[in-house]
Amino acid sequence: VCGETVSNVGMRFKRSTHPRSSLEVGYAKNPMVFDMNEFVPGQRLRGVRKLNLEYGSDMNLLAQRLNFELLADFGLDVPRVNHAEVYINGEYVGVFNHIERIDASYAKYHWGENDGQLYKHAYCGTFYDKGSDPSGYTQDPRCYTPKPSDSVTDFSDLIHVIDVLNNTAAADFATEFAKVWDVEEWIPSTAALQVLAYSDSPNANGNNFYTYYPLGGGKTRFALWDLDAGFFRDGAPCGSGKDSITYSLFQLAYCFDKLPLFDRMIAVPEWRQQFLQRAKAFLEGPFESAGYASRVDQLVLGLDDALTRDPNRRGTGEEWLQTIDTMKSRQTARAQNVAGQLAAEGL
Repeated sequence: VCGETVSNVGMRFKRSTHPRSSLEVGYAKNPMVFDMNEFVPGQRLRGVRKLNLEYGSDMNLLAQRLNFELLADFGLDVPRVNHAEVYINGEYVGVFNHIERIDASYAKYHWGENDGQLYKHAYCGTFYDKGSDPSGYTQDPRCYTPKPSDSVTDFSDLIHVIDVLNNTAAADFATEFAKVWDVEEWIPSTAALQVLAYSDSPNANGNNFYTYYPLGGGKTRFALWDLDAGFFRDGAPCGSGKDSITYSLFQLAYCFDKLPLFDRMIAVPEWRQQFLQRAKAFLEGPFESAGYASRVDQLVLGLDDALTRDPNRRGTGEEWLQTIDTMKSRQTARAQNVAGQLAAEGL
């Protein structure tokens, strides 16, 4: 990696936990994970234990990196991302998104500690109250998966937060929940995700995020993952049939009638107003249309040659140009839609 060699490294292809997902046999650009620690305990590459490489499509290559960078520019603590040209035995396989993997190394780098418990939430990490028995949270292992997988946990940290979220009286909620949840990070994160019309998210359908519970208690941290959807795609999860450009700032995914995390927090007047103000700041800052188009052009300039030489890309040069146009035109339409929604709210 950039001239540095690490030996005795584990490698595997990876697939989503979604029942319909699969890997394409023989395809060289299936998502890959490289584990420095697999055969040499404690081995790292510049402090990182795993490298995570993803592709999916040319649009994902552009959009996912762009989404993470927009959030980072907004001052949010998100996975680092860049593009990587990958060679196997000297043969060029293609260009991938290289996205920082959320694990103990991530916790140490971003939060300064990694002694607490990390959970991955996929598709059903909704924070619904299922009682105090851990079995209520382990029936579908995708919802609240301890990381690493051999973690010894009784889920008491997670259950405590869910209990405070769901069962605290309205008059005490803001005070009590702020003791166990990183509200200061949640408000701008959620505002940015809703502006991006990212309906495959923690606050929309309980998907694509991790939570971290510090050892000994304290505020729960969270990390976003898999930002490969949003306004640039014309659909939304659960077959709503609605165009993502029209996504309401208060809309959840169409999979659920409500979600406790978003519903209860947005019901606090002060937090609701902060949410709207941060949505406005994101719209006028990182998501401003001229700056967005310029950033697309900058990334395209760096990707064009790598994609042209890529023997395993999905798509043609003509489709790539269409992708670029789609990203820009739909961003303009989404920005106008959000501006209208904020105006209706008095902003």
